[in-house]
Amino acid sequence: MLFLAFFSGGVLAQELRDLFWKVDGEIIKLTFKFSEGTSWVESSPDSYHIVVDIEGATNGLGYNQRPMGIGPLRNIMFIEKDDALRLWVELREKVDYEIYDEVGGCLVSMIFHLPPGRGEEKLFSFDFRDAEVKDALLALAKVAGVNMVVDDSVTGTISVSFENLTFDQALGYIITMRGLGQIKLGNNIVVAKRNILEENFGLLETRRFELKYIDLDKAKETLGLVVQGEGRIITDQSSRAIIVKGRQEELNQVEEMLKEIDCPLEVKTFYLSNNLYREEGDLENIKNLLKIVVPEEERLGFDAGQKAIVVKGTPEEIEAASRLLNNLDRKRPQIMVDVKLVEIDRQKVKDLGFTWEVGGVTGAIAFGELSLGGTMERQDLVEVTLNALTRENKAHLVGNPRILTLSGEKATITVGDRVPYRNIQGVDEAGHVIPGGVEFLDVGVKLEVTPLLTEDQMILVEVKPEVSSSSEREYYLAGQRYTDPQVKTRLAETTARLKSGETLVIGGLIRSEDIENITRIPILGEIPLIGELFVLHNKTHEETELIIFITPHIIEY
Repeated sequence: MLFLAFFSGGVLAQELRDLFWKVDGEIIKLTFKFSEGTSWVESSPDSYHIVVDIEGATNGLGYNQRPMGIGPLRNIMFIEKDDALRLWVELREKVDYEIYDEVGGCLVSMIFHLPPGRGEEKLFSFDFRDAEVKDALLALAKVAGVNMVVDDSVTGTISVSFENLTFDQALGYIITMRGLGQIKLGNNIVVAKRNILEENFGLLETRRFELKYIDLDKAKETLGLVVQGEGRIITDQSSRAIIVKGRQEELNQVEEMLKEIDCPLEVKTFYLSNNLYREEGDLENIKNLLKIVVPEEERLGFDAGQKAIVVKGTPEEIEAASRLLNNLDRKRPQIMVDVKLVEIDRQKVKDLGFTWEVGGVTGAIAFGELSLGGTMERQDLVEVTLNALTRENKAHLVGNPRILTLSGEKATITVGDRVPYRNIQGVDEAGHVIPGGVEFLDVGVKLEVTPLLTEDQMILVEVKPEVSSSSEREYYLAGQRYTDPQVKTRLAETTARLKSGETLVIGGLIRSEDIENITRIPILGEIPLIGELFVLHNKTHEETELIIFITPHIIEY
């Protein structure tokens, strides 16, 4: 039977004052003594770690960790967290155990039941004075009947005196004092410096890291890039801690990584005010781009109503998100589109030398600059000529709309009429016409313009003009004459590159009319057979051409 005790004084309420254990055959009893009665909760994460939280208790032992090396007990850690003391017992192997309290909660005990045949442990007593460390280890192994290999890296001398200790206890004290390591291979033990064991056997140490801000699962995923292997990273949700098993350099790297990623998170709201976001999907696209900076989607939120994005992240992530949003949500330039719709007598156009030819076809819709006699190419000269034609009633300004739009946004201009007509439904069984309701037909000029300002301050203008006119179509139904409007439409699309203030001219939109005037001499013109001799027929053909002038201007603001 073995009985050991460690004592440290203290007077604080619910203070852990003593730790002692007792080995009795196949039963090990581990007891923690507190100054007052306590309440406890077990939250063990797995079969190799026993975790007990003592509410309102503090550690008065003077140390935070106690190597054990007794049977299945490997190590005990004492962790103070959130007004509670956590007892963290690490086991070498899975064993049956039970936890209970005694003396009104002043004692918290753990009973471990060893497998049959494991209860009788040999105890040893030794005295070494300035002995070689290698000789002391080999002497201990020989007495205990254990196979041991001591590497040449084990050097120096040691003085030690102990009585009634198990082999694991005695070996643990010696290698801890000399900064050595051990690894068990079956029934054999290899003792050497830690770096030698790490290089040859992959010796792992266990270290516990408490986290303050980062999510435990995210931290585990990140640290898995450095510490690879199943079961080498364990999370403790109740104390927000992560336990890592690894080599010394791995643990040092983990510590540095946690300093970088376990930092306080800030929350900042960014309001998008410059661009147009008509649909929720537009904000979703920006949110997807922000995932480059903040990969966790749960740390990004957006409010489509206020056009706001909420980012939760480290100061570096917030700064990177700010720079990204400043580039995406830039102030878009405004462009004033000045449009003139001019209708000119077709014959006067020919007299003045205005010509339109596209692909060798005269009269087709043309895009570009209006030319006079093949030499005029400037807007101011066109303005002078048009003003002269207007004063002489040879040109008619149909409309001069101006519209302000953002770069990249479509502007629509419509100048026209609504022509009413009755939609006849047909004829019934009795041969009567079924009248329909009055409907309207939109005719005139419809112009869609989309200006886009480029980096070199040029304006790309996408233009889609549509010119429609109506004429009467005559038909007979049930012996009666009816008319309805017939629409003629001309449509084109183009893209031009202009400077601010330059003019794009669209021509070739021609409308023709045939007019017949009949002059009749009263009475004589109505005489049968010879009445036509007293009737004068005068037929004329009139053509007008619609010319569209589009001038974009950059508006500074």
